[in-house]
Amino acid sequence: MTIMTNATRRRTYYRLHREKILAEQKTPEAREHVRQLHHQRSDEINARRRKIYETKLPDTDKRRKQKSEAMQRWWAKNRAAYLASLYAKRLEKMEREAGRPRPDKCEVCERSNGRHGGIMFDHCHRTGKFRGWICYSCNTTLGHVNDDPKILRALIAYLEHG
Repeated sequence: MTIMTNATRRRTYYRLHREKILAEQKTPEAREHVRQLHHQRSDEINARRRKIYETKLPDTDKRRKQKSEAMQRWWAKNRAAYLASLYAKRLEKMEREAGRPRPDKCEVCERSNGRHGGIMFDHCHRTGKFRGWICYSCNTTLGHVNDDPKILRALIAYLEHG
């Protein structure tokens, strides 16, 4: 079910009324005359609406600049709180998904708060399933080896025999 606004109702009524009048006209000249009258009427209505619109609104560029400046002031004032609330919501969601809170140390190397701001949510990229909480270094290492245990074993062997 679509909801019709009053403006939509008026346009629909106007269109149906025009079609009814056109259907009643017998000659093509009479139909064309009615079309011209309706076209003239719609031009007058549109001209009135444009005039009202132009007098109501101030200069568009000025309004756009004022709105932009207001947004910049708001962002400068509230940026930290806004981002903190987003981060808190994301962390809460990840902890709920993991089934345990984020620890202070990496579960692989046991370093606390790695180079890029702490412990990250690690997941399998194929299944999307949570694997653990690890630091940035461990996470990027897994990414560089494409999560492949064979490559990791080969790297371990290389380090031990090198």
